[in-house]
This record gives sequence, C-alpha cells and structure tokens, in this order.
Amino acid sequence: MDLGKFKPQREPEKLEAYLIAANDPDGSPQLRPIFRRKRAGEVLTRQQVSAIKKGRKLLRKEMKEQGLKRRIDFEITATNMGLFFDRNKLFWPFFLWLIRDNTVLKVLTTTLLLTTAVTVSVPVIQYVTQYITEYIQEFIDRIVERIVTEIEEQEVDRFTINLSDELFNSGFVLSEDYTFEETASQLISVPAEGVPCTSIRDIPQNVHTVDGRYPDNSFYAYTFYCRYESSTEDPIDYHWSLNITQETEHTVENAETGETTTRHLSDAIWVMVFEDNKMMFYAKLGEDGEMETIPEQTVTDMGYIEAPMMPFAREPENQYEIIQEGEYYNYWRVKPQNFVSDTIVAEGLMMGVTPFNMESFNPEVPFDPENPNGIHKYTIVIWLEGDDPECTNALIGGSIGMNFVIKFADEVIDEEEGEEGEEGEEGGEGSEDSSSDESGEGN
Repeated sequence: MDLGKFKPQREPEKLEAYLIAANDPDGSPQLRPIFRRKRAGEVLTRQQVSAIKKGRKLLRKEMKEQGLKRRIDFEITATNMGLFFDRNKLFWPFFLWLIRDNTVLKVLTTTLLLTTAVTVSVPVIQYVTQYITEYIQEFIDRIVERIVTEIEEQEVDRFTINLSDELFNSGFVLSEDYTFEETASQLISVPAEGVPCTSIRDIPQNVHTVDGRYPDNSFYAYTFYCRYESSTEDPIDYHWSLNITQETEHTVENAETGETTTRHLSDAIWVMVFEDNKMMFYAKLGEDGEMETIPEQTVTDMGYIEAPMMPFAREPENQYEIIQEGEYYNYWRVKPQNFVSDTIVAEGLMMGVTPFNMESFNPEVPFDPENPNGIHKYTIVIWLEGDDPECTNALIGGSIGMNFVIKFADEVIDEEEGEEGEEGEEGGEGSEDSSSDESGEGN
C-alpha cells in the first residue's frame, strides 16, 4: 500500500505564515485613515491587518478542535502570539457592521441615528447607543461564529500539544527549541500528508535529536520541550497523555461472506514516545484481540536481524525478544505496548519536577536528561507500519488527528473521581428505578 500516490486537495493553511506576516511592518497603508487598525498603539499595514484576521480565524478553529472553546482562552493565546487589535471603545463594532454589507437600509439607519443623536437629550443618546452597541455586537458574534463553524467543517488534521490552564498559570511553558527563545501554552504542527507505509526498522536513529518537525514525509515526528518556571522550590508531578482526537472510518466488505467491518487508520498506526530520550512504542491490539507483534508469535524461524531502535528503549526486556540465536546475528521480535484505549494511545507521569534555574542554564550545552533543570523533552513519532497485517489498501485516503495533553497529576485524579461520582449517582438512580419497577433492570 502506497499512500504517497494520494495527494491532498489543497495546501493546508499555516498559522506560522500568518504570524510572520503580522509582524512584517513593510506594506501598504490602510485605506481608512480615520479608523485605522492598531496593535499596541502602532498603526498596522493592510497586509498586517489581513494576516492578523486570518491568523485569528485559523487559531480559533484549531483551539476549538482541541476542546479549548472559551473566548478568554482564545484571546489570551491570540494576544501572546500578536494576533490582536487595539479596541476602539465604542464605535468600531457599528462601523464593522456597516462595512460588511452596505445596504440602503443600513445607510438610512445610520443617517437616522446621527440625526437623532444631535436632537435628543443626553440620557436618550446613551440608552440608544448602548442598545445599538449590544445589538450590533451580538450580530457580529453570530456572523463570526457561523464563519468559524464553516471553516471547522473542512477537515484539517493537526498534531497539537496543550498545557492545562492550571499548569500554564503555575509557570509551565512549551517550546520547539531547547533555548526557549519562543514559548507558548500550545504548540501546533502541520500534518504529514500522503505518507506511504514504512517500517520501524526504517525510522532514523537520530529522529529524536531534531527539534520541531522532523524533515521526512515518510512518517511524522515532532520534538518539543516543557519547562517549569516558578519562584518556589517545591517540586510538582504532572501527567501526560497522547490522544486520538478524530479519525476517518472505512467500511470494508468481505467479498465471500458479504459481511462489513469498520477500519480506522489507527489499526495500522504505530507510535513512539521519547521522554527525555528514552523510548516506548505502541500499537493497537490486533483484530484477534492479541498483541500486534512483528513477526507474529507463531513465527520461530525469522525476524529482524537487528532490534530496531533498541539502544533508546526504556524497557528493552519488555519490547524486544530474541526469536533465534545465530552464529553471526540473532532474529528479533518487536512487541509494542497496547494503546491504553480506543482514544488514548499512551500516558505517563513525570514525578518531582523542580523549577528551572536560569543561573545554571547554558543554551549552548545539549539537553541532559540526567540534569534536566526543570526541562523535559518529548518526541512523538507516528507511522503506518507496513508489516502490520491490518495495513491494507482499505485505509487509503484515511486521516487521523492527535494531541498531547499535559496536566497536573491532581487534575487527572480529580477528573477520575468526578467520573466515578457521576457513575455512582447514575447507579443510585438505577437502584431506585429497579426497586419501583419489577420489570426494569438496574443500571
């Protein structure tokens, strides 16, 4: 199977391009000298205004895809990225509404309002102004929401890394670069498209040494860093999880029996997670419910001549097995860890993270996992495993989106306890129902 033959219909928008354009002062002046858009008091060019608008729409869409729907979260993130305008206190929503659709009705309405403002008393002006401002703002919000919804309907699969609000507010930041010259609470990476099937043995040995997106389209790999900045010296624990956010379904029909089954891209996807340069790899259970080893457990006379990526394995004794010893080389079997669930690929716990100490930090020295200094490094590698028996032509054209979420360990415990409490309440209601209805079944 070669997914490389199937190219995307369009080039995905890149948020990074809008960020660069938004900070480029070279360009044409705005056409409206009275109501010019500004950012931090600085008048922007037409090209900057356009880039900020497009960047905000794309950022809003990507944050909603990851469940970050609160407007305050969006505004904070957009402001940190420079995707914002200074607010004109009162009249900008009204003029925006007017410009969007220059109908005769709106022009007449504007004339009437201006005439009324001159002739009526100040209290009436204030009342009318407040009413119109609230009405226009609601009208604009509806339009923006509709536009965002339309954009969200277009499939764009991205890999994102998110810090919880609590972690971000407590001093945690993310960066693609070990020097942390640019920091954020969320990182977004463009997807790998049209990827072919490959093998674990073809993953480069240096895959975890390149910061950011690894430059190879036969698989997906992304390296980033998480740093704890705090004035306190108390260590903390955090939990991370790698999640499947969405994937397409494929219906496959058996030509002989006529039975249909549903296939997902995750059936054939394998994943590596490097944490501080130590690696674990994962795969879904096979169709028979057993571990998806390569070669299969029944094979005893062949295998990998060299154990792929074994020098970086965190638990080599659990993920590699000698099938047969030879005079010149051995045959090896690889044994991926199972996905945690249908939607969670892997999860882990980082214990005793101490705050970053700037005085002992040298950006010229490579990251040392033995002396992390409040920094921890992660590399996520995702590929279509060609030797997986479920990697078939039925998956051609499939897509999948994933995110990496980091939270306080206590947050995860609270969420689990909350879910258990909800289940208990449902169970209690079920008990009451079953006691009052002899034919009913308890929950």
